[in-house]
Amino acid sequence: MIPATRGQRKRFKRTKQLFRFILLSTILVTISIIALLSYTRMQGPPPMDLAINTQFLAADGSVIGNEEAGQNRLSIPLQAMSPYLPQATIAIEDRKFYSHYGFDVKRIGGAILANLQSGEKSQGASTITQQYARNLYLSHEKTYIRKWNELLYSLRLEMNYSKDEILAGYLNTVYYGHGAYGVEAAAQLFFNKSASDVTLAEAAMLAGIPKGPSYFSPLNDLERATSRQHLILDSMVLTGAISKAEAASAKEETLHFESKAELEDREIAPYFQDHVKALLKKRSKFRRRGA
Repeated sequence: MIPATRGQRKRFKRTKQLFRFILLSTILVTISIIALLSYTRMQGPPPMDLAINTQFLAADGSVIGNEEAGQNRLSIPLQAMSPYLPQATIAIEDRKFYSHYGFDVKRIGGAILANLQSGEKSQGASTITQQYARNLYLSHEKTYIRKWNELLYSLRLEMNYSKDEILAGYLNTVYYGHGAYGVEAAAQLFFNKSASDVTLAEAAMLAGIPKGPSYFSPLNDLERATSRQHLILDSMVLTGAISKAEAASAKEETLHFESKAELEDREIAPYFQDHVKALLKKRSKFRRRGA
């Protein structure tokens, strides 16, 4: 048997040390992940209460007006939305939404690398869950503390709510510009119709706005908004949500937009709505005194 040389013994020692380091690192990472998941599980589901608009209904049940609760927001279930809306949003915002656990490690790594190269925090890697958590609980400042809190809230959301509940919550809270929060308010603002009735072309147009509500608003710059709409339609083809023929047809569709001023002009029975508001306030005060 030939004895090991001094160089071979050194290489063996280094290999052994490297193996120990990898093993220890793996154990520490595993323990950290388990601790993080245990912590978020113990925290329970985060609150999801949102102030929504008060709707005024006519005798036939039709909506004749809304009282905004700080924001123009109308929450509706996912089933009440056109299927093109969630499909377009996932295609442009988070293609792996239904397969990740609140964050995309690959996207985060790419964003960190890009930020290190540029020396700025310009690149984001937020999933739909992270954006929803930010909309509900956090500010939009670009700090690592905020990103950490965003991650914790995202895990809590993922561990306590279904993917469809998270997606519906995001679509009901995301800002579309011009004071409209959520797809229902946005569909009424831009197209004077319910979110359940928007076409493929309209859904792709709406899905492009949250990236920059002022920058991509079709009411501010139709050419720029249309360019992003086409990008989203192409992304929907790549995800398999629609065919190339459907995308081509949607790109040719002429969209008719409603301005916010026109919506305000169409307000029905404003004096009646004011009377109802006064009655509600009066009853509210009476109940508080009675309590």
